Amino acid sequence: MLNKIKDILRKKVGVTGEDFAAAYLLKRGLRVIEKNFRSRCGEIDLIALDRDTVCFIEVKTRRSLAFGEGSESVLRNKQRKIIKTAFYYLKCKNWDERDFRFDVISILVNDFGEPQIEYLKDAFEGF
Repeated sequence: MLNKIKDILRKKVGVTGEDFAAAYLLKRGLRVIEKNFRSRCGEIDLIALDRDTVCFIEVKTRRSLAFGEGSESVLRNKQRKIIKTAFYYLKCKNWDERDFRFDVISILVNDFGEPQIEYLKDAFEGF
């Protein structure tokens, strides 16, 4: 029962973080076109347009820094899944020729529910 409650709370924190991230992007002139895009390859939290560039965005939300910054948890294995899913998305949309990038938004939510947001553009090294 306790694990179920923890899982529900974790998902709620994640959804809240994605909402904060979408609002943050909107204020900066990006247009969110997909949330939680899923394929058999994986999932992408947010897909946005920054002018003509397609941005595939991983959102990591934390309530504390006990396990480090959220961006630190987007390791190579997760990056590979996001990249595969992004290529699938581009193919489905016939956007093979569009510019694209991979971003990470790391959010730390304090006890009052206020977010501290770090936005890393082109976050995947060597890609």
